[in-house]
Amino acid sequence: FKTAADLKYDVSREMRERGYSYLERQLAAKPPANEGWWPSYTAWQTFAVKVLVEGGRNQDSSLNRLYGYRERMPVFALAYLHDAMIAKGETSGARVEDLRRRMNNAILPEAGASHVEELADPYLLWFWNSNVRSTAIVLNSLARAMDPADSARVAPLRSMVRWLMTVRKDGRWGNTQENAHAMQALVTYYRKFEPEAPDFRAMVRLGDEELLREEFRGRSAESTTKQIPMA
Repeated sequence: FKTAADLKYDVSREMRERGYSYLERQLAAKPPANEGWWPSYTAWQTFAVKVLVEGGRNQDSSLNRLYGYRERMPVFALAYLHDAMIAKGETSGARVEDLRRRMNNAILPEAGASHVEELADPYLLWFWNSNVRSTAIVLNSLARAMDPADSARVAPLRSMVRWLMTVRKDGRWGNTQENAHAMQALVTYYRKFEPEAPDFRAMVRLGDEELLREEFRGRSAESTTKQIPMA
């Protein structure tokens, strides 16, 4: 509802309020007794709190409670908790920095790119859990909060963008969850760090030999390639 309203769609305020009230009732329920449920429990709880805080509802007690469970959360839940803190105005401080450190610790470099290595838990499959999905959610969370001038922190985001682009197959990711989160993260990234549309000429050289030259005008997912013999 909140996302649709922000995009200027006509959304029933009554339905939004009923949705928020439902989430608040669910958050008040007792946590599961089964220890195995904690990753999935914290996952939906942090998402609910993020939605409520971004909708203007006070959730300070839930934020404090869930922050205490951070050791037991999947990485994407850390990102949701981070989003909720940013939305309430907690843009700096020990808690926010701790969540960012934990997310960054889960980012693994891989041949010039990097991705989030998500917690492997059978209950998280109900959320369509995957490394692609979590990489996109973490990228979106960090990009929204990042200062474009902070080049040291922007570098890992670029490598995650590179990884997301390389793991596509036939121009898309594995399922609707991955597609939606990846597209949202990439749009957030380019609006924040690449606001100007591409307008440049690129050239690849090997010594004095020019291997490839191409002009890029406007935004496009198309790439230019050239096969070169190993010799």
